[in-house]
Amino acid sequence: MKANRDFVRNLTLGIGVCFLAAAGIVYSVRGAQTLWLYMGIAGLLLIGSVVFERSAYRPRVQHGRGHWQMTGERFRDPGSGHMMEVRFNPVTGERDYVEVGDSSR
Repeated sequence: MKANRDFVRNLTLGIGVCFLAAAGIVYSVRGAQTLWLYMGIAGLLLIGSVVFERSAYRPRVQHGRGHWQMTGERFRDPGSGHMMEVRFNPVTGERDYVEVGDSSR
């Protein structure tokens, strides 16, 4: 599953870079302005979407605020295969996922 996500991200980045390179080539040979603008904007949007997706869906947890409590929830992370435990901060409402040792392996 993680390999598929990485493949799609890398493919999207590669296509974005290709669009930017093509825009640069069209611009350097004095091609149509509409074409190189379209290609440049499309490339920037593709690359920006990957960068935004990586940062927006994994918010930073503020470890210094409040008191973190273990919830007793445990699960195996499907991406890494590691055992994770959930912590909860009642002050901020944040949840954090901490890797723990796995005695069942």
